[in-house]
Amino acid sequence: GVENMILGLANFFASANRARKALRKNNRGNVTVFFALSILPVAIGAGAAVDYQRAVSAKVEMTQAMETAAIYAANMSATTTDQARLTAVQNYVNTNYGNSGDAALSNISVDNYIDHVTVNATATIPSAFMQLAGVNSIAVPVSVEVKKSGINLEVSLVLDNTNSMNTKSQGATNTPIVDLKAAA
Repeated sequence: GVENMILGLANFFASANRARKALRKNNRGNVTVFFALSILPVAIGAGAAVDYQRAVSAKVEMTQAMETAAIYAANMSATTTDQARLTAVQNYVNTNYGNSGDAALSNISVDNYIDHVTVNATATIPSAFMQLAGVNSIAVPVSVEVKKSGINLEVSLVLDNTNSMNTKSQGATNTPIVDLKAAA
């Protein structure tokens, strides 16, 4: 149980301490060579994670801005021209996305269909660390689709007007039909 775990941890730390002392006494230089050869791939890997995180953050912000623009475009009049719809979407995206950081937006397009609107765009984000591996920028495509709301919605309300609605319950001040009329 616990004793074995403590004994195992003690053995681990003792062997780690012996290894540390052996590396410290080692003057042949192979550790230095190994470290020198591994530092660049490790730096590229860590930098790629940072650049990837920047790309994901930009995609989230851009998606939110494009969803707002697509909802606006879907609610525009059916007689609105494609160019006017595109200009409105571009203005919405540019206002709400605000060219976050150093990402450059391009290729904003709007496809207007009978029942939905699709907005597409691409952001190009310059890489900070992946340039070490020859990757100068990251393209982040985003596509959003919004369904248009239905037209001519009809609401029906069915009311009970049978004789049972004219009978008062014990302790009630009004008949159910009187209360129903007051509620309507």
